[in-house]
Amino acid sequence: HIMFFVILALLSFSATFILLRVKEKGNFKHIENRSWVPRKSLGILLKYTLTGAILAFGAGLFVPLMARWFYLKYGITDAYSGPILGISNLLMGFTNLAVPALARKLGVVNSIVVTQSASTIFMFSIPLSPTYIVASVLYIIRTFLMNMANPLQQSLIMGLVAEDERGAASGISSSLWRLPNSISATFGAMLMGEGHLNEPFYVATVLYIVSILLFWILFRRIKLPEEMIKI
Repeated sequence: HIMFFVILALLSFSATFILLRVKEKGNFKHIENRSWVPRKSLGILLKYTLTGAILAFGAGLFVPLMARWFYLKYGITDAYSGPILGISNLLMGFTNLAVPALARKLGVVNSIVVTQSASTIFMFSIPLSPTYIVASVLYIIRTFLMNMANPLQQSLIMGLVAEDERGAASGISSSLWRLPNSISATFGAMLMGEGHLNEPFYVATVLYIVSILLFWILFRRIKLPEEMIKI
């Protein structure tokens, strides 16, 4: 395992030099001092981060612990669960290919709701799987569908906040995702450690449903400017 971490560290470090070559266009000399709090977009950002935090708390109950869960549930080591999780992460790269067509057909908000709802159904079914193969397939499908919503959510929040507050909005929304996600991982580990292997998924399902419904209520009438243009 040490070698993989070394390789990951080297790749991450190498990416720094690639990013340093990226140049931004524009004159930044006359930009006014910006607040850490995006005041103009605060209302929309609070709604967005609230739904995201609920979803993140649910995801933290099982997503970071899947390798351990596979071992406790089916007795398989990371020699088997590792490739399963690797495949699910690999497919994340292909989700972006289907996102534009889906957004054009259903709209951004509807697409987010549909993909997250479908993902929740598969997530709920994972602990009911009779074999690790079935559970693996369900988890891969769940991950694929859930990650289809990610670029749509980023597009939505970047399109709704003020242009000069996008950096702050991105940082705040990311932080308020990771914080509850990391906290709930502790509770998920405690449940699994006590032998409650199904409960993290069931609790996460409830949280996902609450988040999706709340997101739909808050954003169902909102459309991005490009969605208003009829081609």
